[in-house]
Amino acid sequence: TWLDQKRPRISNPDAFNELPKTVHLGIYAAGINKIQTLEETTDRDWEEVIDVNLSGAFRFARAVAQRFPKDGSGVLVFISSIMSTHPYPNRLAYSSSKGAIESLTKALAVEVEGKFSTFAIRLGHIDALMSTTKTNPMLLDEVERLSLDKTLSEPSEVAKFITSLVPFAGLINGTTIEADRGYT
Repeated sequence: TWLDQKRPRISNPDAFNELPKTVHLGIYAAGINKIQTLEETTDRDWEEVIDVNLSGAFRFARAVAQRFPKDGSGVLVFISSIMSTHPYPNRLAYSSSKGAIESLTKALAVEVEGKFSTFAIRLGHIDALMSTTKTNPMLLDEVERLSLDKTLSEPSEVAKFITSLVPFAGLINGTTIEADRGYT
């Protein structure tokens, strides 16, 4: 969240102009999903998902890279999804964009050559999202059954996990860490 609690319109190329002057940790967690068949997905639908999930991540990376400390201590984290490797039907744009986020993470680590570190977290199912999204109740039951501890992740738990990894960002630079409760 921004210090002043305003959120930018991510599809706007100037969306991240109002970031603080110095950023030590940037986490790109924005994402949208359109649940549609291939035939139902219009170019506009596809482009909207790609713009928020992937192009927005690129814009964010470009903006925070200019604000990271010059000593290489900045850390950029991208939120990916298990749907990048285990897609559900009717989520073509979302799954594709999250797979591309993981590729962006690898390429960016090489591109910036130690100016900062970057990694992605491939999240499983988040309770707050699953319970507020129009989801087939049978799917929710199946997700809980397949998660090794029979629970869904909480946003605060994910935040703690990410911040625990920050001191080791150089060690995991360019990688994607799975955090899906053993679902995959």
